Amino acid sequence: IDKIDRRKTNAFNIEDIRIHTPSKREGPNGLNITSQWLGIEIFEDIFSPHLSGTVLVGDAQNYLEAGPIIGQEDMRIVLSTPGFDGEKSSIVKFFRIYKISDRVIDENGKVQSYKLHFISDDAFIDIQNKCNYSLTNMTIDSMIFKIWDKHFSVDADGAYSQGRCPSLGNYTFTLPTKSPFSCIKWLTRRARNAFNPDDCSYVFYQDFDGYKLDTLMNLIKGPIASDGMYEYKLKNIQTETARTTEQLSVIPEKV
Repeated sequence: IDKIDRRKTNAFNIEDIRIHTPSKREGPNGLNITSQWLGIEIFEDIFSPHLSGTVLVGDAQNYLEAGPIIGQEDMRIVLSTPGFDGEKSSIVKFFRIYKISDRVIDENGKVQSYKLHFISDDAFIDIQNKCNYSLTNMTIDSMIFKIWDKHFSVDADGAYSQGRCPSLGNYTFTLPTKSPFSCIKWLTRRARNAFNPDDCSYVFYQDFDGYKLDTLMNLIKGPIASDGMYEYKLKNIQTETARTTEQLSVIPEKV
């Protein structure tokens, strides 16, 4: 999201970004960088159980030293989507900063820019836990929910609802001594769709709504995630005719 273009059609508005450091020097409200960020990227990946991203900061208050920010901080981002009649729908997400890169100090030495890399906090909970137990006589989707509920349900950034895509058959497994998300991925490779036994393309992922278990076949056959209207202004075309489809509005611009 670029700061200049963040209010275009279907865009997210960044309402608030705050960083909480381990030292707690910044106080209970954290470091407010809402007016300092220059660009932000947040990635959803159907092959990953984590959200991740980067935020580019233009820092004139030397937060890296004042915080200090060293790559172990919690970050809270509040986003909103514009709606009808001025209504807004807000989303609050929590992340963990794990890396700082691309640090550049301007010629005057008064402002520095740098990029903060962040990932869902559950990624750090995942690497601190191991699964070394058995799950008996249950469907694989139930096993996946049980693992998630045991390790992440209290602290997870986003809900997970069982039953979205039920799997076929009951099994008994002794889980490998791996992290919870690694065991979930191990189970998805052994699951078959209860409604289509030939479909074994399960994926477990996280998006802005929470955690989801589904198959690639269902995702391909499902509706388009974003069905809003997009506008493209085409230059160098001598026309004022607008072509509009259900998902695309093309409005040429006279030059």
